[in-house]
Amino acid sequence: IPGLEHVPGVVSMARVASDPHSATSQFFICVAVATQLNGGYAAFGKVEEGYEIAAEISNVRTHAVQTDRGTMEDVPVTPVIIESIRRLEVTR
Repeated sequence: IPGLEHVPGVVSMARVASDPHSATSQFFICVAVATQLNGGYAAFGKVEEGYEIAAEISNVRTHAVQTDRGTMEDVPVTPVIIESIRRLEVTR
């Protein structure tokens, strides 16, 4: 969404590498202001309800995991599963 900045509640695409075209299926929800991501990551939505759940998820215990692509940082020790999500129509 043009002009959507990385502030708490904004949903944005996660990238695999520094290549801006490497985003595929992973996303993140901002829980803090992250203006350094503006223009480099595709912000495409915002949380309308349940933001407090995203804030809780951001506080779970994490660790590093070795993969065939290298080390993945901040992987939850206990998997976090989103059981329900829905897309709302854009109103302008």
